[in-house]
Amino acid sequence: MRLLWGLDGIIVDTYLSTVDNFCTVYEEVHGEEIHRDEALLWLKRPAHEVFERFDFLESDQERFHALNNERTDENHPLFEGVEELLAEAKVNVIVTSRDAESAQNLLEEWGLLHYFAEIICTDEAGFTSNEETGAYQYAEDKYALEWAIGDSELDLDPAESVGMKICSFRNESIEADLHIEEYDPLLIDYFK
Repeated sequence: MRLLWGLDGIIVDTYLSTVDNFCTVYEEVHGEEIHRDEALLWLKRPAHEVFERFDFLESDQERFHALNNERTDENHPLFEGVEELLAEAKVNVIVTSRDAESAQNLLEEWGLLHYFAEIICTDEAGFTSNEETGAYQYAEDKYALEWAIGDSELDLDPAESVGMKICSFRNESIEADLHIEEYDPLLIDYFK
C-alpha cells in the first residue's frame, strides 16, 4: 500500500476551524455573515475560485491563510481509523497547501509525523499550488504511489491525471475509484 494523502479534512478534521476562519475573513470583507454550510462547500473547491467568488483581495487571502496556520490547532480531531491505515501502508506521502511548520506541528501533535516519507508543501516546494500536477507527478515518480485519498477535486484530479487510483473521502460528488465515509479496517485489504 503506497498512499498519497491530503491533510486537512482527510487525516485531521480541520474543517471546523477552517470554516470559522473563512467566516471571520468574509465578515471582515463584506460586513455580513456567510452561512457555515455554504462556506464549507466552497472550501472544497480550488482556492482561486473561492477567493474570486467572494472578492477576497490578496491581503484578505493572506489573512485567511495566516488564521489557518495559527488557529486550526484549536479544534481538529483525528479521523477515527486513519492511524491504523497509515501504520499498514508501505509508504505515506502528503501534498498540502499548508506551510511546512504548521503541517509538521499538526502531525506531531497527533504522533503521526513518523508515518510519512515526505510532506510536500506545494508553495514552499516550488510548486504553484496543489491543484496542478507538478507535486503529484514528483510524488508518483519518487514513491510509485498507488492510491490518493482526498476530499475534493483539488486533491484528487491531479493525482488521477498522473495515474493514481483515487479514493474520495466524505465527498460523493467526485468521480472516484472508491468513495468512503470513514476509515474502516477493511480498507487495508482493499488498498493492497
